[in-house]
Amino acid sequence: MKHLIHIIPLILLLLSVSAMAQENIVLTSSVDSVNVRLRWGPQNYHIWKTANKYGYTLQRYTFDRQMNLTLDRTDDFRPLSLDEWEPIADTNERAAVVAQAMFGNSFEIANESPSMLRMINMAQEQDMRFSFAMLMAAQDFTLACQMGLGTQQKIEPDKKYLYRLFVNVPDSVVKCDTAGCIVTVDDIPQLPNILDLDAVYINGRIELRWPKMVNEDYFVGYYIERSSDSVNYIRINHSLFVPFETESYVRNYTFSDTVEHMGERYFYRIQGVNFFGEYSKYSPIATVSTYKPITTRPYITELEDAGDGNLGVYWDFPVDEQPQLSGFQILVSDYVADNYMPMLKDLLPSETRQFVVPSVGTSNYVIVAAYDKSGIEYLSMPKFIQLVDSIPPMAPEGLKGSMNSNGVVTLDWTANSEPDIAGYRVFYTTDKYMSYTNLTDRPITDNHFEYEFPLNWLNRNLYFIVVAEDIFYNYSDYSDTIAIKMFDTIPPSPAIFRSYESTDSAICMAWVNSSSSDLMTTTLVRYSDQKADTLIKFRNEVEEYFDTSAESDKEYVYQIVAKDSAGNVSKSIEIAVTGKHKPGRVKLTANYSTDKGGVVLKWDNDGKEQVSVLVYKSSAGSNLSLYKTISGSAEMYIDGDVEINRSYVYRIRVRYKNGKSVMSEKVLLNI
Repeated sequence: MKHLIHIIPLILLLLSVSAMAQENIVLTSSVDSVNVRLRWGPQNYHIWKTANKYGYTLQRYTFDRQMNLTLDRTDDFRPLSLDEWEPIADTNERAAVVAQAMFGNSFEIANESPSMLRMINMAQEQDMRFSFAMLMAAQDFTLACQMGLGTQQKIEPDKKYLYRLFVNVPDSVVKCDTAGCIVTVDDIPQLPNILDLDAVYINGRIELRWPKMVNEDYFVGYYIERSSDSVNYIRINHSLFVPFETESYVRNYTFSDTVEHMGERYFYRIQGVNFFGEYSKYSPIATVSTYKPITTRPYITELEDAGDGNLGVYWDFPVDEQPQLSGFQILVSDYVADNYMPMLKDLLPSETRQFVVPSVGTSNYVIVAAYDKSGIEYLSMPKFIQLVDSIPPMAPEGLKGSMNSNGVVTLDWTANSEPDIAGYRVFYTTDKYMSYTNLTDRPITDNHFEYEFPLNWLNRNLYFIVVAEDIFYNYSDYSDTIAIKMFDTIPPSPAIFRSYESTDSAICMAWVNSSSSDLMTTTLVRYSDQKADTLIKFRNEVEEYFDTSAESDKEYVYQIVAKDSAGNVSKSIEIAVTGKHKPGRVKLTANYSTDKGGVVLKWDNDGKEQVSVLVYKSSAGSNLSLYKTISGSAEMYIDGDVEINRSYVYRIRVRYKNGKSVMSEKVLLNI
């Protein structure tokens, strides 16, 4: 067996580790016009070992037109024996790995890479056997069939099949799930295109990236091709690249490539391969250029006060290295060691050698950063300049606020964009025509402020303004004034019942609504059986209600709840009313009967002279509509126009010779 021990690249070991599924066996399929290929696999070593001993059973059921299932085929599958693997392993390296994993006394993989050895030392031998075997099967459908993990069968058009797979193992040995899938020729799946391929040059290597979420459910691996002329492509990974990024937070797959020549342009495309060895279309082309590294850093020659809080920055950089640049950025801080902020939204062109940027205060440390084509940053030494500022900041904008039930006022406004802002001062008054009082003994640095006021003030409004202050003690103009309404703690006047009575058809009541000017909602509440029900909710436009849902000989308590704009609530007195007797309903039952061939509806004929029975029906969430009118003497109706796995609602109305009619309750039936 020693010829079965092979050297496997480090990448195969890393990529053999897959995310664990909740099921311990899974089944998937691939369909063309006449064939279905089925692939299944255990999810851990113990199920795999047990299945290799006992084998798998695959059952095929066919759906008829009534969606009934008929078992029409059963097949058993086992992996090849050791003797059968020997000739295959001599010519197939993947088969050799599988045979070693299944039958070898020990599972050893030699490689010169220290990372390979570390991974082997971290994994237990059982997990290694299982991981390598599953990885080999995922790359070769024929090999998967030889392992007892796949098969191909003929199927007929216009038919639907259900496949059911399970391990032939007693429950006393190990508990296994049953896997299944539905197959039809009418819906041949297409492999998706691989979109959003991106290529980035990073410090001597090219990194390819493409989305993980869209592709992980379809492809087991990828082939990557490169071209230097966008016409002739070569495959740069001879073995299938199987991504290792299984963590849920990883958004992209990545592949790194190194090239010999700098300063050239390269073109890349990738192709996905699924569990059945099927290839996707090529992805769109990703283009990337490589560049020579920069050897020089920018040098600041001069800084000047450009007025209005701005800095004039001048620097040098070699012209011969200018083509390698993406551009320049200017960074400014008020401290030499850190906190440098970029002053430009976009990089300056590579030919630029001077620019004006805002200062961050009186003390400014400036750095010029050069970026090469791959995004690597080259920083100048910091240079210092001191400024004098007499220009006040802009008045704060967007001031808004509110007061809560505890009297706490919360203010927010848009933060000023000036870099030398020291903070803000907040002022208030109870009369907007009087002077304002300062609520802040020192500038606050946040554009959010809270202050608690007494709730027993008689004033209806408070007025607020905000002033910005910079580090040079320059003050802005006042912000716009806002008025905040004092929190209201007085409830609205209660509503008053003026009449109520119980009739055969309903409990009728009338009332006078609350007269409060800030009334927001009025709610009529009914209490019964220790439960409160909202009957109607309105503002001030309703003054009577007929409760038709009240039951006979049952006592109810009614109350009207008024609520104002501040959330204060008042309640009317309670009234107790007993419902009168109401006519009964026809009792309706519905059951599905395979013998009768449909839904059997039954009801009681109370002996009265019935003229007709109207049957109402709805399905799939639609409204009830008249479905059938039948003889008045009937006590049963069979509805044969129904389908399996659907829900139906029925209701009947019985009409009598005296002109009266009685409805049944609604009956829901799931078939």
